[in-house]
Amino acid sequence: MYSNFKEHAIEYVKQAVQEDDAGNYSKAFPLYMNALEYFRTHFKYEKNPKIKEAITQKCMEYLKSAEEIRTIPDNGGSSDDQKVLVLAATNTPYALDQAIRRRFDKRIYIPFPDLKARQHMLKVHLGDTPHNLTESDFEHLAHKTEGFSGSDIAVCVSVQFTLVSGIPLE
Repeated sequence: MYSNFKEHAIEYVKQAVQEDDAGNYSKAFPLYMNALEYFRTHFKYEKNPKIKEAITQKCMEYLKSAEEIRTIPDNGGSSDDQKVLVLAATNTPYALDQAIRRRFDKRIYIPFPDLKARQHMLKVHLGDTPHNLTESDFEHLAHKTEGFSGSDIAVCVSVQFTLVSGIPLE
């Protein structure tokens, strides 16, 4: 399953704007924040500088909207309410204590990247580094990295490049 972070972000933004327009600020705020997180993840893998610039501008707009509604009390709410947002991420949620997991109201499962996504990540992390890998090689490597997270792939490419060249990949 190919994870399309930009599409997820857009869907969250649509929902956030709808809740914002309806005056449901406590619902809109986390939706904006989820959208920003998905855009941030997409930004990491986007190569086109014009698209990166457009995403940056939109994220600034959404962040401004989120900051503005954060201070507005909901219908009947009070500005004196103290709320804390806890955001956590893990590659091993099953390793967390059950008592900790149930205290998080919302969980967003982002699956490991599929074959196509792993192929793309390998290319992105290799960057402009000279190489003689073919599409077939990238496909073979993507098959070999089944079950790897994006972070695992980044480390794998960096370590392999360092072992071969002796130069750390940055």
